Amino acid sequence: ETATSQFVYPPANELPDRKRVLVGNGILECGTDKAKYAVTDPRCTPSNTRITPIYWNDKPLFETGADGVNNGREWRLSPDGVHMVWNVVDFKVLTEIQYVGRITYDPQYRRYDLAHVSVLQNPSPAYQPLVVEGGDQLRLNQAGMVGEPRGWTADGRSTLGIQSLNSDSMDAWATDLATGSSRPLTRQAHYTDPMAMSPDGRWLLADEVNGSGRLDFISGMPGIPPLTTN
Repeated sequence: ETATSQFVYPPANELPDRKRVLVGNGILECGTDKAKYAVTDPRCTPSNTRITPIYWNDKPLFETGADGVNNGREWRLSPDGVHMVWNVVDFKVLTEIQYVGRITYDPQYRRYDLAHVSVLQNPSPAYQPLVVEGGDQLRLNQAGMVGEPRGWTADGRSTLGIQSLNSDSMDAWATDLATGSSRPLTRQAHYTDPMAMSPDGRWLLADEVNGSGRLDFISGMPGIPPLTTN
């Protein structure tokens, strides 16, 4: 993905003040310092609309790593309009690391920064996708399934993400930020993106590729643990 495409995907998230919108790795707003308008206001024009970048470790979010090796992506805004979840991909070893941080504004540099950043991975065996029982049995463990971020639950207490379920079917999971426990929200979706939860937390709108054949080669066996062999 290029820097330009980041402003198109993932889907835009409106901030609670109804005057700013998270678009990719920046925050869009229009107006002046004294008078800001909702982005739907007819007074918003190209000349007074700007996207302020979000930085982490003094680098734009999509250029997190040295030489562009690590790329910040899949950023999703919490319902509180302050916290954001995202991941960083190292394409050399094909790993994804998930983070959560707080968006703050730096008036000196006129940019947003991510502060109080935490990594959403726990090396403890209790939070690994597969655990060994009895010395020779593998069990799918429903904990720490943050996966690739897709958003938040309506109350902001859990992240939404995709992770393997049956036979590597990439399903939606909700993972509690306090306990690390996870629960699947889709069944044999094969892959799902984007998704959004209703304000009351009772419904999930998710675009699935089930039936497309995209992941049939690894997702076609319901009930089989998420193991992939070469």
